[in-house]
Amino acid sequence: MLYGITAYLFNHPEHFSPTEQQAVPLALLSTERTTRVWSAPTRAEELVRQLQERFAQSDRRIRLDLSEPPRFTSRFWTASFEREETSYSLTLPLGDEPGRLRFGPQRRAEAAPAEEAFFAVDPEGGANSGQQRGARRPPNRTAGATPPAGDETQRSVSRDAATDDAANVVDPSRRPMLLDEELRERLIADARRTIERLRPDWDVDELELRLVVPELSFRVSDGERIWNCRHQPLTGAVTAVPADAPPTTEFSWRRFLLRLHTAHGYPMDGGPRWYWAVIVDLMAFVMVFWGVSGMIMWWQIKSTRRWGMVAVACSLFVAAWLGWEMFAAM
Repeated sequence: MLYGITAYLFNHPEHFSPTEQQAVPLALLSTERTTRVWSAPTRAEELVRQLQERFAQSDRRIRLDLSEPPRFTSRFWTASFEREETSYSLTLPLGDEPGRLRFGPQRRAEAAPAEEAFFAVDPEGGANSGQQRGARRPPNRTAGATPPAGDETQRSVSRDAATDDAANVVDPSRRPMLLDEELRERLIADARRTIERLRPDWDVDELELRLVVPELSFRVSDGERIWNCRHQPLTGAVTAVPADAPPTTEFSWRRFLLRLHTAHGYPMDGGPRWYWAVIVDLMAFVMVFWGVSGMIMWWQIKSTRRWGMVAVACSLFVAAWLGWEMFAAM
């Protein structure tokens, strides 16, 4: 029964938890959504065309390889934000599908210790260096600007900034490949329009929104070998690994069975994982049913009630002790 109940909770993270979700029907989605016209083959062709222009001087010709069709790594993108002690995650479709709004209490950060031990080690230079992860830095002074007279410290900072700017000149061939101008701003506008339709009384600041956009996966050939590529729409990054490169982790039946055992939840994309989630629910129900029906059958056999009660009492004691110890260990 314990395995059955926990399997159900594992498969439905929003049940019996402070996290809730609300469906976002198509009627609430704007017909002018930025991603609605995205086509994986068309975007892959445009990326390859830009790569051909950037590396036109190379002896090897880059072309799109269709042995595997271009595709997006997901059919949805998300915009997350916090409001009044609640975290919100708005999942919106790339195409014409409904979305989802999931919300729950903000995750509270661990409290900082009152004092720091003398042997504490901070390799990233967090609290000790005076910088915090995620904090905004003040805007840099424009290169070449004249600092106030007599401000030698500012003069030194400006000289250092100018030196850094000169040393960090980006190779033109390595600049971000952005297919959409001001994509981040347009996606934020899409998310805000949907939020306004869901909750008209809200006014979400665009700086609060955090975006996660699926990557475009495609293949290219340079005449000598085939490459598996990925393009990140927001950053313009393009990564490539040889198609014949060995996988980073070798396949094993043990690893596969363990991942099956931990696979859970109903994905919005559907597919085989959705059917697997149905099986998890069925098994959870069957295991609970076996436990309850077994207790009923035992109680109907009067000759076994006494020893059965002893067994149940011992089981409850052991389960309570083990549960407490596991709670302390986890």
